[in-house]
Amino acid sequence: MSSIIREVSREVREKCTSPIGSTVAAEEESRILGTNRGSALLVIKQPTHDTQDIPIEYRVSLPRGDRYTHR
Repeated sequence: MSSIIREVSREVREKCTSPIGSTVAAEEESRILGTNRGSALLVIKQPTHDTQDIPIEYRVSLPRGDRYTHR
């Protein structure tokens, strides 16, 4: 989606913050991610702003803790 925003806007900041936290999988997350309820998940929040600091996207990702590798 970020590539689409860049194409349309051409004013997306190159830098965005991505705070990372943790949580446990509720029933819906465990079903979607194929894991057990209560399994460890990361919470990655990724707000994106344009050059005038106007928010244009806000993404929350919940990767499984047992399959996540930071690079």
